[in-house]
Amino acid sequence: MDRDSLAAEATAIARKVAPVAASGEEGRVNRRLIRAIADEGLLPRLFPRRAGGSRDGEVSAVDLCVVREALARESTLVENAVAIQTLGAYPIVLAGSDDMATRFAGPVARGEAVAAFALTEPTAGTDAGALALRAERDGKGYRLSGTKVFISNAPDADTYTLFARTTEGVGTKGITAFVVNGDAKGVRGTPLQLLSSHPIGRLELDGVFASADQVLGEVDQGFRLAMRTLDLFRPSVGA
Repeated sequence: MDRDSLAAEATAIARKVAPVAASGEEGRVNRRLIRAIADEGLLPRLFPRRAGGSRDGEVSAVDLCVVREALARESTLVENAVAIQTLGAYPIVLAGSDDMATRFAGPVARGEAVAAFALTEPTAGTDAGALALRAERDGKGYRLSGTKVFISNAPDADTYTLFARTTEGVGTKGITAFVVNGDAKGVRGTPLQLLSSHPIGRLELDGVFASADQVLGEVDQGFRLAMRTLDLFRPSVGA
């Protein structure tokens, strides 16, 4: 699909689902909206087939700009839902195995699950290399403990792509990415209230177990994945 057609499709979908967007609870995830956007075909169009989508490859930064600009002209609520949903799942698309893409990203692309990108911490915002949330070895997996704040779609998300410290004293080289289920034992979340209506919250992890097959990419290489994901999505913020 050419980009003019993509923009036209996004505009039409935003207008169609606007009543669903307006019916959501302020500051919380609107699951009906996410499902409606997926059912109209827009969310799947942003994901590759291996991750439950309808495109041949990964989405480009330019396509994201086209879609987000078109959506935002009609409804910032719709644009916001698409942006957060795709951002939360794309580390899985970029670094996950085919099995992980099917299990975790597929439901997100179909609007059946809500995703979130969990990077920011109380003392690690712009300096993401200062992450303190710990991931300590425990048998064939890890125990995750610490706090994340200002996480869009928290505490309502079903799937978090979460970045934690696996090696101390090496800065950005000691961070690993994990997929964490929102209902995992030891995960607690609280919503945060902002001046604008935005689903965002705080997460507390207390010894949350993550198996080896929940590691995204290579151990200690998670910071690179976080930056690769943000490099893909940040240009569209200005769109």
